[in-house]
Amino acid sequence: MTRRVLRSTLVLCLWVAAAGSAMATGVWDLSGGIGINAGRADNPRFLGRLRAVCDKANPTTFDPNNPLCDPNSPTFDPSTTSVSRQAESYGSLRLTGTLAGKWETTDFNVSYSPVYTAYFGKSSLNQLGHNLNSSWQHKYSPRTSLDLDEYFNYTPEQDLDPNNLDVNALLTRRTSHTNNNFKGDLEFKKSTVTTLNWTYRYVLRGFSSSDYIDSMNHEAGFQWKRRVGRYNFVSAGYEYAVYIFERNVPGSDRHVATVGYGYASQQGFNLNLNVGYNVLLPDDPNEPNVTGTYTNSSIGWSGKKVAAAGGYTRDISGGGGAYANARSQGAYGSLRLTYTPKLTTDLTATYNVQERISGVTVVTAATTSETIRSFNGRATLNYQMTKDVGLNASYTRYRQSVPGLSGGAVPEVRSANYSLGMTWSFH
Repeated sequence: MTRRVLRSTLVLCLWVAAAGSAMATGVWDLSGGIGINAGRADNPRFLGRLRAVCDKANPTTFDPNNPLCDPNSPTFDPSTTSVSRQAESYGSLRLTGTLAGKWETTDFNVSYSPVYTAYFGKSSLNQLGHNLNSSWQHKYSPRTSLDLDEYFNYTPEQDLDPNNLDVNALLTRRTSHTNNNFKGDLEFKKSTVTTLNWTYRYVLRGFSSSDYIDSMNHEAGFQWKRRVGRYNFVSAGYEYAVYIFERNVPGSDRHVATVGYGYASQQGFNLNLNVGYNVLLPDDPNEPNVTGTYTNSSIGWSGKKVAAAGGYTRDISGGGGAYANARSQGAYGSLRLTYTPKLTTDLTATYNVQERISGVTVVTAATTSETIRSFNGRATLNYQMTKDVGLNASYTRYRQSVPGLSGGAVPEVRSANYSLGMTWSFH
């Protein structure tokens, strides 16, 4: 799985770089930065709640002789000890390098960012993660353009970066994560009011632990969009997806048709409403077809002092590594307050739900629960001292509920992260 991710990422980067180098008249720009953070993380291993037999505070179920509670037993469960969940101080170093190229009809950008996190009291938690982003935009004519985007992320443990509060994300532990996301978008402006889009997306998720299901998604879609006023537009689209799972897990095909409405004013207000209908066709002939509604809507405001955004999604997904197909829901919100040109506050929150689709084969030991709910919230204060130097302070809260779960690779999380940091950038 990891080799396929690295191969696809390398091929794309070489192809885009070769396309850019062929344009000798291009203008290149190199930039980068260094970020240093220090903080404290509660329950940094994302261990689950105490098992009832090991909870000394509950005398009716506590069993001191149970091997699950004995550190010297081969069946010992580390999530049963409060010591394993205690807070740990840490420091992190993030390096970022960006290469950008610009030509008359083409823009190219590639960015690589490794981040190393060291825990002062428990070196076994130390980790080195990698992030790679690249994009290539080309205008074939005033009416036709192609955008290619690639995102690659690898971390040897749960990604604890408080900047990553993803919609439909699942908090896991005791496994490395490999995520690769490639997207292509071909746009054709048929007229001044009508636009046609063809999209293709390739998503690959891999885990080192056999508790989770590696998955690969191919998604192709088409959208028709028409402006019906100065600020309004309507749209209609269709997407076909193929879900492929490892470990001989049967895959599935998904069809979704959507209609939408959008509004964007010059004052900064924007609204997007997209609704549709999903049909999931499992490859296993013994499993029933599954249907459900689709929603992907958002609302936002962008002003000089206040910027806010929020949205809600409802879809059928690959399952996030815990399930082979799931009904997923996600709500998110963000708020930025600008006190002065140098001082800002950001508030961000996401709420996610993954629900196993009834009737689909259960093949993973990650969880026996039918539903996983998670909430991630973050508050950040940013101060730009100079053009290239900034200071930040943040607080992040993680909560994940797994009803009926007693231990397991998908944890029931109660965790927080406090951080102080400084960034330096160069151009």
